Amino acid sequence: MNSKLLSSPTFSQYDTDVKSSYRNSACSPTTIAVILQYWHDSKSKSKLQVFNSGYSTKGAFINSMYANRGGTSYGMSVNGVRSGLENEAIARVYSASSSSFNNFFSYKTEIDNNRPLAVKFDKYFTLFEPNADYAYDYHWTPGLGYIYASTGTMLRVQTLAPNSTIRDINYNVNSAIISMVSFSINN
Repeated sequence: MNSKLLSSPTFSQYDTDVKSSYRNSACSPTTIAVILQYWHDSKSKSKLQVFNSGYSTKGAFINSMYANRGGTSYGMSVNGVRSGLENEAIARVYSASSSSFNNFFSYKTEIDNNRPLAVKFDKYFTLFEPNADYAYDYHWTPGLGYIYASTGTMLRVQTLAPNSTIRDINYNVNSAIISMVSFSINN
């Protein structure tokens, strides 16, 4: 079985320090926070302001991403997450780039190059199979790995739930409603 999982700190959109009015729609700002934290901790991008380096709690970091990087009560668009990631890096004097796609091979390539992704599940604004059993109706998650399993190609994502864990999600079953955002700091 071929697999990979990036090491990343665990975040929850329901962290007690996340504003209660943000919690139900904080999955995209939390995903942004996880990805930026990864770049700070694992890629030595020390100018990024993240948990324990600019923010005293994970919740304070998420609140800032929500308030300053486009969080809304109905979630964030793909372009909103892309610009949120890029603008946070640019604000810290980095050059950054992102792209969006829906392709397992491209996702795997990003993970193999040690770059976590933002993965959006959205059956409300895409053409979908009404009888399909999707992992989420609408949710942003950090994509941190993959597995080639007997049941298919699996995305390994952080759930962002109150007791956030890694969840393996069948890509083929969910591909109709998935959008992926890659992100890279270039300097």
